[in-house]
Amino acid sequence: KANRTAAVFILLVLLAGLAVTATGWSGAVSAADPPAITTNIEVGFGGTARAGCWIPVAIDVENQGPDFDGEVRITGSSGYYGATDESRYVADVVLPRGSHKRITVYVPYLVSVPRLEMELVSEGKTVETFEPGVNTVGEQDLFIGVIGQKVSAWNLLTTLQMPVQGSRVEIVPVGPAEFPERPEVLEAFDIIALSDVPVQSLSAPALEALEGWVAGGGTLVLSGGANGKSNLKGLPDVLLPVVPGGAVQLSSVSALEQMGDQAISASLLPTVTESDAVSGTVLAQEGNIPLAVLDNFGNGRVLFLAFDPAAQPLAGWGGMTQVWENLLFQSLPSSYLSGNSYMSARYPMGSSGQWLQDLSNAVSYLPALELPSVNLVIGIIIGYILLVGPGSYFILRKLKRPGLAWATIPILVLVFSTSTYFLAVQSKGNDVQVSAAAIVEQMPGTDWARVRQMAGILAPHEGDYEVGVSGEALVGSWDTGARAMTGGSAHTTIRYQGEGTEAELMDMGMWTMRNLWSDTMQRYENAVSHDLYVEGDRLKGTVDNTGSSRLEEVWLITGNSAQELGELAPGDTASVDIQLADNPGGLSYVYFQALYQTNPPSDPDEQREWYQRRQMIESAMQSRNMDVSSGVCAYLVHWSKDSSCLLYTSDAADEEDSVDLGGRRII
Repeated sequence: KANRTAAVFILLVLLAGLAVTATGWSGAVSAADPPAITTNIEVGFGGTARAGCWIPVAIDVENQGPDFDGEVRITGSSGYYGATDESRYVADVVLPRGSHKRITVYVPYLVSVPRLEMELVSEGKTVETFEPGVNTVGEQDLFIGVIGQKVSAWNLLTTLQMPVQGSRVEIVPVGPAEFPERPEVLEAFDIIALSDVPVQSLSAPALEALEGWVAGGGTLVLSGGANGKSNLKGLPDVLLPVVPGGAVQLSSVSALEQMGDQAISASLLPTVTESDAVSGTVLAQEGNIPLAVLDNFGNGRVLFLAFDPAAQPLAGWGGMTQVWENLLFQSLPSSYLSGNSYMSARYPMGSSGQWLQDLSNAVSYLPALELPSVNLVIGIIIGYILLVGPGSYFILRKLKRPGLAWATIPILVLVFSTSTYFLAVQSKGNDVQVSAAAIVEQMPGTDWARVRQMAGILAPHEGDYEVGVSGEALVGSWDTGARAMTGGSAHTTIRYQGEGTEAELMDMGMWTMRNLWSDTMQRYENAVSHDLYVEGDRLKGTVDNTGSSRLEEVWLITGNSAQELGELAPGDTASVDIQLADNPGGLSYVYFQALYQTNPPSDPDEQREWYQRRQMIESAMQSRNMDVSSGVCAYLVHWSKDSSCLLYTSDAADEEDSVDLGGRRII
């Protein structure tokens, strides 16, 4: 009976153990079961991006499992001066069960960036990883985005004989729902064609971005045809070279046939959109109906076509290639047609990021970063030698204790080293130091401006530092050349928020600087008007301050010549009379050296400001080789010291200090 009782007891224990084990296994399987998350990644525009421009990374995430709370991380690595700069761009992903979300993150795609790595992370664990391929558009290639239903009809443009040998045409569709709502992101495109879709299918922010993109230098192509008037309804008036009228079928196409060097069947004459008013230059006309009208807006152009090139009979007409070459090449910058510095003329980020390096140099002129004077270094060395050597010897000899040298010398070395360290701390400071600069480029004849800012953060201690950037500017990190040449690595995490951006500067060393830069195209009050004209080989006229603020140290620059106009109070007028430079090919070069033909001042503070301004003006002119039809171009430059750039917060030492970054601004 006892044996039977023991057997029953053992059986019950085994059954209980199996139940616990089964429960544990079930829990383990449930805990290890990954969320039912599906993702779709689109990099750039249909997988195509342009180096030197912002690249959109769109992630479609769908959740069919339990509630998901995580983030997407996009890491880009770039190298320069032998160092590695790793910037991680992060966006939160919060998805209840059964929900879907599209998240777009913007990454600066520099030439030196070899790849992008992406992770979907939840609770510190990686759910999925991606490394998508990117098709890169070359500097001299023609990148065209088409908004329309018949995008394939625009592929005819890929057969164009490009003026620059080795260049090609790349065409990608851009859906109205996915159309970027930031002009900075659109700058990857040379041309955007609005084809057979209503303008009203684009959101209001997308239309705003389209206007800013044209003002910055883009070429917009508008299609007419049977539905031209209704399709173009809602487009900003500044982007319309004509007032679209009704649709009419042409009774003759001699102008098109002459351009295309090929006949069109009389039974298939195209329907075009009439123009009730024309504000641009007519490039082609059939009778009294303008077929192609070109107008300028800011640094960009708008080409209106009364016909629809994606509709029959023109879509299948063999002469359309010739028509495109005739009209499109008249609408592109002359620098593109000649192959001269097109990349630097068109894209503010530039193909090499040199302007970023120049602007980072400008904010690095801090007293704490300067090397100590030679006299101070020599004095410290001599004092150290005298104290440890003869000084220690004579003192111990006088005390008749020379045997204590083994103890006094280490003590003196320790005291002297500690004193030197505290002297360095006293000279460099024990607080976070910030230097900021901004370049504001006003687009001529518009209320748009490109604003590029740089903030250098000097860390007094090792650790991580947090920076908050207010507003909607796109933000990137840029390591300083001084740190880069040491072969160090920079790690920065940039998190986009609803009303700003947070950046974490990780693993900063003591007394090292890390830079953040921001980029935005925005509305900006135009405080200057002018009445300038060319007389012989000179530029003459007047410049007026029509704004409400005083303009400091105003200069007019053309070529390698500069005229100082002084300070202009609100309502003041300055006279202009300056020698013009010869700018062949319609490309206007401006040399920053025009302002700095003399040697730097001797006073240290004035010298620091002199070098800072020189770097800023060089940075501003890196991407400003502008196309002008007359070959005559001038820049009005003035300085301001009261700009607020970024909002800075430090969490390096368990404290939070908000510092308004007052910077130097060039406009």
